[in-house]
Amino acid sequence: GYVAGVTLTNGACIARKEYPGGLIAEMEVQLPAVLGIQAAEEPPRYVPISKVRQAMKTAIIEEQSVPSLDAAGGPVISRLFVPESQQATMIEGTTEDIAARLVEIFEEVGVL
Repeated sequence: GYVAGVTLTNGACIARKEYPGGLIAEMEVQLPAVLGIQAAEEPPRYVPISKVRQAMKTAIIEEQSVPSLDAAGGPVISRLFVPESQQATMIEGTTEDIAARLVEIFEEVGVL
């Protein structure tokens, strides 16, 4: 899918993401936030509904057994690693300090 639009409201950002087949999801993110948006060279092409219906008629759905689910939810973490910081800069401080430093970095590399 791709991001079809962004709206700012009351300290939040609502991103509209469009998926193939015309499905649209709206996601709300509290500000400050960084969104990664990639522009396509050509508009997305959707599969004709006739092809989708044809695939639905000929597809075979296999049932798979799954182990019992953990009622607590979430993944189980077995190990953690210290991140490699070859080209990384760790930014610490308050939210405002971090946001200000990100703006400086973006200006240095020419993004802003």
